Amino acid sequence: PIAPPRLTVTSPLQAYQLAKTVDVRYSGTDATSPVVAYDVRYQVKSWHASALSGYVDPASWQRTTATSLQLTGVPGDEYCFEVQVLMESGDVSSWSPSYCTTLPLASSSLKAITAGWKHHTGASYYLHSYVETATEGAELRLANAEASQLALVVTKCPACGALAVYVNGHNLKTVSTYARTTKHGSVVVLPKFTEKRATILIRAVRAGKDVIVEGLAVT
Repeated sequence: PIAPPRLTVTSPLQAYQLAKTVDVRYSGTDATSPVVAYDVRYQVKSWHASALSGYVDPASWQRTTATSLQLTGVPGDEYCFEVQVLMESGDVSSWSPSYCTTLPLASSSLKAITAGWKHHTGASYYLHSYVETATEGAELRLANAEASQLALVVTKCPACGALAVYVNGHNLKTVSTYARTTKHGSVVVLPKFTEKRATILIRAVRAGKDVIVEGLAVT
């Protein structure tokens, strides 16, 4: 039997990314006929939507000879891309598996439901903003999320403490944000759980220790 065309997608490969620009990179080969073009499509899901959208097929992404494309994403959205390859013979490959990445929500999307949080801006932080507290028990909330996994975007530092993440009142994980040197934009991926409509609660758990939250990804 003749082997089908080989299609390789090299981006996006990370489940979460901080850059607004999503790079899509791919290449194809075929043993019997030259590759002449590609079709690329994607689906999008907002953090509060129950399902991915229908396929989006930008006209400039169809029958393209480019092997890399870019999409400007929206914070809080998940994007899933598929590619197919077209050969000189006229044959068309099957669509590739989906390659997905999520852009976290900004810290401003999280509602402070207790006192103690302070909002700041800074060029080194995700989307140039963050919220900070050293008050034990201080809480942030995101309501009405549709989720099966979360990722925090935090600053880690020598004076940083820990935070606990709750999904519908159940503790998902307690995360230390301590580090020997300060690092902004640290992505902490949390355990998967059964997909559900959820209220997500973030709680500072160590008095006198800073907790700096830059964003939250919902996928």
